[in-house]
Order: sequence, then C-alpha cells, then structure tokens
Amino acid sequence: MNPTYLKSNLLIGLKSKKNQLLIILLVLFIIFSLFIVEKQKIGDGAKSWENYGQSLQANANYFDSEMLKRPTYKSTYDNLNKQSQELASLQNSQVFVDPVQYLTSYRNLLNTMQAGYHNHYAGAKTLNVPSQFFIKQELNKTDYLIKHKIPIFMNNESSATYLIYILR
Repeated sequence: MNPTYLKSNLLIGLKSKKNQLLIILLVLFIIFSLFIVEKQKIGDGAKSWENYGQSLQANANYFDSEMLKRPTYKSTYDNLNKQSQELASLQNSQVFVDPVQYLTSYRNLLNTMQAGYHNHYAGAKTLNVPSQFFIKQELNKTDYLIKHKIPIFMNNESSATYLIYILR
C-alpha cells in the first residue's frame, strides 16, 4: 500500500467522532487494565520467594568456621541450607507447573522454617523469616489441600504470567 494513501485514509478515519471515541476508550481500557494487574499483585509470589532466597543466602554466608563450632549456630546454618534446598524445589515446581510437588515442597519449607524457631535462628540476625503464627496458618492450609487432594491453579503459559515480565 502506498504511504500517501495510508496517511489520507487514516486522516479520514480520525475525522469521525465514533472513531475518536473508540480510540479514547481503547487507550483508557489499556491504562485501566495495567492498573488492575498491578492491583492484583500478579507475580508477587515469585518475587517474594526470590527475596527470601536472597535473604537465606546472605545469612548463610555470614557464618564462619568459628561460629559453626557452636551447636546452636551449626543447627541454624543447617536449617538455612535445608530451607534453600526446599526453596529450590518449590521454584522448580513453579517452573515445571507441578502442583503436587509445589504443595509438598511448600509444606517441607514451612516445616523447616518452623524448626528454625527452636533455637530462634541464632546467628541469622537479618533473616526475613515469617512469624510462627503465619507459618502455622500456611501449614494448616497446605495440609488441608494435600489431604483432600484439592488442586491448585498453576499456569506459566497464561498472558497474565507473561505480563509480569513485561511490566518489569
């Protein structure tokens, strides 16, 4: 198509009041949909696990050989490494869309987090760990889903999932 014809046809189309209204509505719809996606906090679960993993790594790197000679610090260090392992399993199940493995890994991670409270995460001063109450709530929820075989929705091919990466 010749560019001059395209330009003249666009100018003719833009003179119509209906077309102007439709363009304005389309732009408003796009802006509104971006706010809805932001309000729903789509993808915040993945971001929060990434932040928690970084917090685990930073605290595990804090321990040195002298600290690991003490049993309370050694148990905290082992707990942090176990949490890193469970977190990696959880993230793998998210990537490969395996809801059963996700729930199992999540339950194991929560149990490991809860076990860390026995020595109050000695030596891990900056760890961003959830409260015991929150962990117990999540454990009860996860155990209920596993016990009754209720599937969770996981879809890494939906447009909302890809929108997370686009909006970054």
